[in-house]
Amino acid sequence: MEEKIEEINEKREIGIRKKVIITISIILILSILVVILLYVFNIEFREMIDTNVLKKNVSTENVPTIDLDINKPNQLFVYNKYIAILNEKKVSIYNNYGEKIEEIQVDINNAIFASSNKYLAMAEDGGKNFYLFLDTTYLWGGTIDGEIEQIHVNQNGYIAIVTTDATYRSIITLYDQEGKEICKKYLSSTRVIDVSMSKDNKYLAIAELDTSGTFLQSNVEVISVDDVAKDSEKSEIYSYSADRGTLITKIKYQEKNRLVCMYDDHVQVIDENLQSKDVLAENSNVTYTSVDLNNNFIYVTEEMKGLFKSNSMIHICNNQGVTTSTYNLEETAKEVYTCDNVIAINVGLEVHFINDSGWLLKKVSSKQEITNIFFSGNLAAIVYKDRVEIINL
Repeated sequence: MEEKIEEINEKREIGIRKKVIITISIILILSILVVILLYVFNIEFREMIDTNVLKKNVSTENVPTIDLDINKPNQLFVYNKYIAILNEKKVSIYNNYGEKIEEIQVDINNAIFASSNKYLAMAEDGGKNFYLFLDTTYLWGGTIDGEIEQIHVNQNGYIAIVTTDATYRSIITLYDQEGKEICKKYLSSTRVIDVSMSKDNKYLAIAELDTSGTFLQSNVEVISVDDVAKDSEKSEIYSYSADRGTLITKIKYQEKNRLVCMYDDHVQVIDENLQSKDVLAENSNVTYTSVDLNNNFIYVTEEMKGLFKSNSMIHICNNQGVTTSTYNLEETAKEVYTCDNVIAINVGLEVHFINDSGWLLKKVSSKQEITNIFFSGNLAAIVYKDRVEIINL
């Protein structure tokens, strides 16, 4: 009899413990859900969490720095998790703690840079020499005929170089990641504004500008890399001519081989089936537009909040033209920059770094006016005359 009573009591205690555990679990889950909802929908609560818990507010007084020799012509570029500084034909590569981890000699005085994923490409502006790096490793370099005007690299290390010479206004030379020349494309009457290589290396898109007529003529051409390697005259698979007087400024291949094209008055997407669609029309309230993100584009509008005050609204859209999120800045954006999946908004003494979902990554404050920013998806560098301040995103 006593054994049965003990067994009943034990089962009762187990049942009570289970109920307590379930109750505590439900309370925890509901608490977490409430915190998440408050963070998403309550701006004041979100700012409190960002400041006190997530430590997203950063002062440049408490970040790693790199000292610059003001007597040298320093050129700086940020890619992946590294900062590259070029001076006196020497590339010094630093990590996110400001420690120099590599130094490489290059025959470049005045560089132009391009990066994608872990690759960094650089070339002599108006010269003949160019180089490709993977993280901190020098892969290969070369020389090219003509004068280099642009260099581009995709996430697989394919390089496209735009040159000019006495015969052609623009020549595009494409190399694979090992330095093998794949093809050349010659343009005799139009000037290349921008180039973008698809992420699967199959397509090369070219933004061209014809200034020979009374009105500007912007064109977009997509060529098959395989076909142009066989016959440059039969490689074109798509071409588009914008309205006369419209200026094309940037093109970018994003996910699913969607080509996003930015003009001075609208944004157009050419999808994987080579169908074009305007996704942002001309709007007098738009102060800034960028398509230089991994899978989105942005535009910025201003809203007056008084006689001398206006707010900036950053609209983030997917490459089908649907607004997916916004970021409301209660100040006027002086400059806006984009790279990878990060957007930087400079308001003078502060920079807001947000991701392409509209969430704040870091808010950086400085005692000096911020005028020079370089960043990747992982790292930002605020550059002054005598130093570089490093922000981990």
